Amino acid sequence: MQVFPAYNNYHKQSKWLSLYIELKNTSGNFDGKLVVESQSANNNLIYSTQISIFGNTKKAKYLYVYPEASQTLISVKLKDKQDKSIIEKNMRFDVISSDARLVTFIKQVEDAQRPFISNDDGQLYFSTISAEKLPDEWKGYDPVNAIFLGNISLNSISDKKEKALVNWLYNGGTLIVSGGINAQRFDDTFVEKLLPVEISGTQIVDSIKSLNIYKSKMVVSSSRLR
Repeated sequence: MQVFPAYNNYHKQSKWLSLYIELKNTSGNFDGKLVVESQSANNNLIYSTQISIFGNTKKAKYLYVYPEASQTLISVKLKDKQDKSIIEKNMRFDVISSDARLVTFIKQVEDAQRPFISNDDGQLYFSTISAEKLPDEWKGYDPVNAIFLGNISLNSISDKKEKALVNWLYNGGTLIVSGGINAQRFDDTFVEKLLPVEISGTQIVDSIKSLNIYKSKMVVSSSRLR
């Protein structure tokens, strides 16, 4: 069992925390449940969902939990029908202020390390997430202020994940789309319906100096985005 807190382990206070869980079965069929325990000095919250894995297969599952503001540790357990723990993992995450801004880049392959270092006094954070690990419910985007959709294959985003992203947008989320020379890839996709413009073609320019007026913060990149 592998557990991946979304957005490079960032968790914003008073927001939902998304956990992407991968399971691999190496024997017979398994029936049981995934349990997440969120313990604090004041509360002991338990989230669970039934899960079945058939034969020698893999399965991925999202769970959404709502930790207390100062909490940085949760426990994820795989239990059988007799409520016996088969696997248990403790996960830590980095809590950021509810006033902070979190910008996430959707990439074909998620960066192992956080892509940017910000000198914005702890109020601006960047993370990446792969198309495969996008949340399947709108609350999975709860801590995010803006999503940057780069040059990825939209075919890798399932209908359920498309719906979650669109619902988040209609509830106030912000989607930034990078077109480039491959802008036509949005044709006949859910993204095309969201765009405020109609893409009729592409044109190469030497520079976009006019965008400098929007630059207000200095950000240092520790890895190159593609």
